[in-house]
Amino acid sequence: MNNRSLHIIYLIGVLGILSGFAGCANRGAPEGGPFDVTPPRLVRAFPEQGARNVSEKRIVLRFDEFIKLVNQQDKLIISPPQKTTARISASGKVVDIHLEDTLKPNTTYSFYFDDALVDNNEDNPLEDFSYSFSTGETLDSMQLLGTVLDAQTLEPVQDLMLGAYFASMQSDTLLSSTPIPFISKTNRMGQFVIRGLKDSSYLVFGLKDDDNDLRYSQPTEGLAFDGVAHKTWLLDSIRTDTIRIDSIVRRDTLHRDSLVTYPYTYYYPRDLLLRYFVSDVKRMGIERYDRLDSMVCRVEFASIPDSVPTMYLLDSPQRNPQSVYIASIEGKGINYWLRDSLLMQADSLRFGITYAKTDSLMQTATQTDTLTFYKPKAKTSSNQKKDKKEGFTVKLEASKGIKSQTPRDSLFIVLSRPVDSISSSAISVNKMVDTVATPILFEVRQDTKDKLRYHLDIAWSYGEKYKIDIDSLGVQSIYSDSCEQVSLQHEILQEKEFGRIQLSLQGLDVADSLIVAELLDKSGTVLGYSRASAQIDSMVQQAKSIEVDSMLTKLLAAQSEGKASSMPRTATEKEGISVTDSTLSPANSTDSLALPKDSVAKQKTIEPHSITFVDLKPADYYLRIYIDSNADGHWTTGKYPDQQPEMVYYYPKALAVKKGFTTSEVWFPLDLPLDKQKPEELRKTKPEEKRKRENKNIEYYKRLRDKRGKQGSAPMELPSGLPTSF
Repeated sequence: MNNRSLHIIYLIGVLGILSGFAGCANRGAPEGGPFDVTPPRLVRAFPEQGARNVSEKRIVLRFDEFIKLVNQQDKLIISPPQKTTARISASGKVVDIHLEDTLKPNTTYSFYFDDALVDNNEDNPLEDFSYSFSTGETLDSMQLLGTVLDAQTLEPVQDLMLGAYFASMQSDTLLSSTPIPFISKTNRMGQFVIRGLKDSSYLVFGLKDDDNDLRYSQPTEGLAFDGVAHKTWLLDSIRTDTIRIDSIVRRDTLHRDSLVTYPYTYYYPRDLLLRYFVSDVKRMGIERYDRLDSMVCRVEFASIPDSVPTMYLLDSPQRNPQSVYIASIEGKGINYWLRDSLLMQADSLRFGITYAKTDSLMQTATQTDTLTFYKPKAKTSSNQKKDKKEGFTVKLEASKGIKSQTPRDSLFIVLSRPVDSISSSAISVNKMVDTVATPILFEVRQDTKDKLRYHLDIAWSYGEKYKIDIDSLGVQSIYSDSCEQVSLQHEILQEKEFGRIQLSLQGLDVADSLIVAELLDKSGTVLGYSRASAQIDSMVQQAKSIEVDSMLTKLLAAQSEGKASSMPRTATEKEGISVTDSTLSPANSTDSLALPKDSVAKQKTIEPHSITFVDLKPADYYLRIYIDSNADGHWTTGKYPDQQPEMVYYYPKALAVKKGFTTSEVWFPLDLPLDKQKPEELRKTKPEEKRKRENKNIEYYKRLRDKRGKQGSAPMELPSGLPTSF
């Protein structure tokens, strides 16, 4: 065979190979394999995880894939806390930690990353990852777990520092004098875990550490504590988890989700509940002062004043202040309305004022200052005419909210300038029947703080219409201004238009007068309140009470005669007295029905309470109560170290009110833990769904199946149970 023939054969072979490549190319590019859906995995650590006798201040954590840190400042917690912030970096597959503080002897160091560690490509988080070592012979592994709720709203408190002290360190100044030795932080739902503890008893605190000194150094810092020593303990058990199909799938084999069981240690206590509050320490003092116009000198305070500080003229200190001005509280400020025309014409006025002021340590003392008020620049003539025309106005305003158009409605007379008094002769109130007006009685009283607001008290009746008039000459300001005549037509709805709520409150050993119920709308706004009263039992409830008392008498008599085993047993639940087998006798006992000491006497004192709201317009309402321990009519916050905030409980569902119906419910506030009570509709912070990531392997396996079908191969079944997200 000559050379020419060999060249032809060679060329044919090359063309055949190229055509084969072209055929392969037409079938599509080769797949790169399934997507990564697994989180990073720690493969090596220096020092080793759980190492003892460590003296090295540099920690190196190596993972099985490239990683990065997300929100490490918010999520990484190092305990014991570091005075100097540790240097932390992530590069490639390594996390490098440099501790700047000197290591403490015989101490366990815990590093909790939460879900701050993710892989570099798919952002798969390594959830709940922690690392620890000890500088001594023992690695402390005990934990304290719990939740922090806002004491008044029962909302979870996020990003609050949690601290633990040894119970043996107990003192009234512990939190303010000693830096917290073991720390953690609450998550979005107010939950916390304090790790790396010795097996001991601890006092637990939550602290809004505004100045980062690890102590309660300012009364304005938020705080949570219960004053109880909590003993740590553990329980070795097993745990069952589900392995999802996407983590073990093979291309051509059917797999199902699998259950895996492995040893697991449960740490206790794991249900601590702390109530967060800010002490009621009002910052007092003058913020600013100004002369609004020729008539009004205004003084702004740091908080809403409880009373009006007296101002006196320095040029005429002997003058009675009541002849100089009328003072009215408006928000955080007080308006001093000048009465004397000579004072109004003066370009400047010098007043002395004595008031309460808090210093930098929040200590309150009385202080006297001199305030100089300068008359503002004169306004243009057009503005002066306008001010004169609109200078004095009188308005009639009805109450808003759930009292509106009910017999508990209120009317207010609102003035733009003060008056010496309002005579009832200047006001007429008439009940209107068709066009016939019948005068009715009423009372006028001035507001205790806002001297420009008067209450008009009228005995309203269901389904009636009213007309109120104020004579234009009957009300004059202290500057002799008259107002235009004011009229208002008002209507009270018929009783059938309203519903009511009646709750039987069970299980609270508290006086009726100390239980305050607050009615809320779906936004959590307080619409009204009511104090609990003694519940009037029905004949059936009275009969049950008599029956239970009789049974207890028989049981006690039988016990003394040694015939208890022949007596019948009964259980009346949640009626104020509980008589059950577990109450009457020890476990596995057949010859004794001994009642726990004082149990009957104590339970019989827990009488039911009644909460009633009447004249409610049809809607969904919510309810909470607080125990007014100091009987001041307000919810009272806590104070470190010996005062807890007053207890708050939420009724756990909406109360639907319909026209003409009474919504009756029985409520046991102590049956549900506090973190489970608040209705979902009222929660500002809702449980966050676990982050879902699109499972791109769904598309991957579909493409493989379609390609195999086009190539004539047997169709490939998609893995059973493959989730669309995880």
